[in-house]
Order: sequence, then C-alpha cells, then structure tokens
Amino acid sequence: MKKVFYVLVILIYSLSGCKDNKVTNPIIEGSGSISSIEGKLVDWKLAGSYHLNLQYRDLTSVWSITSQTCSSAKIDTNGSFKLTNFINVVDSLLIPSRSYEYDSTIKILENTVTDSDPSAKGTIGFINIIDDTTKMAVAGVYRLNFVHTSFNLRTFITSPGEFITNLIYRNKDQVITGKFKYERSDVHTLSTTTQNYNLNYKKGWNKAVTLLVSRTIENDGTRIIIKEEFSYSNIEPGPADWYYFMY
Repeated sequence: MKKVFYVLVILIYSLSGCKDNKVTNPIIEGSGSISSIEGKLVDWKLAGSYHLNLQYRDLTSVWSITSQTCSSAKIDTNGSFKLTNFINVVDSLLIPSRSYEYDSTIKILENTVTDSDPSAKGTIGFINIIDDTTKMAVAGVYRLNFVHTSFNLRTFITSPGEFITNLIYRNKDQVITGKFKYERSDVHTLSTTTQNYNLNYKKGWNKAVTLLVSRTIENDGTRIIIKEEFSYSNIEPGPADWYYFMY
C-alpha cells in the first residue's frame, strides 16, 4: 500500500457577532457508516419554522459554490430533530482523498501512513439551519466537546482532550493507518506535529474525529517551541454537543 500524508480538512466557519447555543447528544456510537443523527437544540429560542439540512459542496472545482442536500429534518418547537436516510453522493461530485507526498514547507521526521485504497473519493458534510419562510440558511451546526467563546467559533482545538467530529463521505471502503510526524520552522517558531491515523471508512457517511492528545509550548529564548500530537479516528472518546451559531 502506498504511503501518504493525509490532511483531514476541517470545514468549520469562523463566525463573529453570533449567539451560541448547543445541541446535547451522547456519543455517536460505532465506527461504521451512519445514516441518521438525532439530538435536541437546548435553549432553542428562534421563533418561526426551521429545519436542518445535511449538505455537501461540489468540490470538483475551486469556483463551485453549489451545495447539495442529502438529508433534511424539521426542528420541533422544543428544539428536537432527527436527520435520517442519508443519501449517497454522486461520484462526479467527489474528489480523491487529499494526500501530500511532498511539502516543501515541512521536514518529514517519520511516515508510516498507509492507505488501503488510494482511489477512494469523498467529500465533507456540513449542517445548516434553514428558515422555512425565507428559505435561507440562518445558522451552522457543529459537533464539539469543548467550550467556545461567545462571539467567535474556534476553528481549532487547543487543549488536550478536545475533539471535533465531522461527517465524511466515501464512495468506497477505505482504511488509513499509521503515523506521520513532521517539523515546521521559521525564525520565530519551531513546531513538531505527530498525527496518528486509525481511520476505517465504510462506503457512505462516516464520522471523522480529530482529537488533540497533547500539546506543549515553550520559549527557548530565541524561538517558541511547540510540540503537539493529534489522533484521527472514527470513534468519539466521550460525549459532545452540537453547537449552533447564527450567521
């Protein structure tokens, strides 16, 4: 199997001036493909009629802004919802798994990553709250296990134990395992990042969990020294919430 360096693309928007709420939900069980998500929006205060759309974007062109919907569900007056019957994505809208065999900005220290099927293609899902009256997206929904700021959605995890769960689609079964360790440096910073992959994608929609295992930040008097380790898997290590942010 071909050794590659995989970068998990996290599509989380930075939103300013927004009010934060959350969806309580236990662990999404299992590591196989999923076809439904159920939860409840706590502190649901929006007046009117709304529904959730699980959508994905056509990534085959950098110019494309077309979004397709693969599941939709009404939001009850108490904030409850259940997205079911996720549809498959047509292959023509999928792109190959993103991999980098060479990156001139980093120094590779270790690479044991293997891919069972480099021909597999996929995309990433995102959840919008749609106003039934205006037909416009008014909020985005994100699954996190960490506390965020009130006025800006954090786009990265900063403390050990924090994780983000994304919905990833694959058109084939695909197993990605191994370690990728690299170093990046400039005049101000020296960072060493270890990425441990244990991803077992099934054809269809899957969870992809990014967990920060450890991070240390020191100053040696000349540069900031950062050492961090991430884990990528299909298993949530604990409960998380579905936060929603007004656009």
